[in-house]
Amino acid sequence: MAESNLFINPADIALPHAEQMVTKGLLDGNQMNDEARRRLVAVELMARDEGLLGERYQVLSRRGVLTPLSFDETGETSVNYFNDMRFEGELTEYSIVRLRGIGKQVMSALCLTFDNVRPVPGVHHLTNGTNLFHVPAFAVSKINSLKAA
Repeated sequence: MAESNLFINPADIALPHAEQMVTKGLLDGNQMNDEARRRLVAVELMARDEGLLGERYQVLSRRGVLTPLSFDETGETSVNYFNDMRFEGELTEYSIVRLRGIGKQVMSALCLTFDNVRPVPGVHHLTNGTNLFHVPAFAVSKINSLKAA
């Protein structure tokens, strides 16, 4: 049997779930509900089954959020937002991240989460074992695997 060269897009796996989370209001409020949690686990299991986690990708994203690797969920956390960024990074997991909204409204998004992130072009890494870079599934404009052929 010939080996398949079909590229499975990690964002495409998440998009149907992200859309359902938004339309059903599963990301409203400050707490993740059970259905949102089940959908997050389902996306992660699909990605793991397809061998997508732990792989390096080159990504063009309209939006991304740099967060500390660990933090107190009940307290405030300093984050950095990036717009229109091309980077290389290792897809480590999927996450639901609360993003700033307009006024007092908080928006959440199902995200692809990367470590060992390096802007392209660029030399310095954004993540160094103390941060993770989250890209909402809706914000992925383009993604390519860097897996050796």
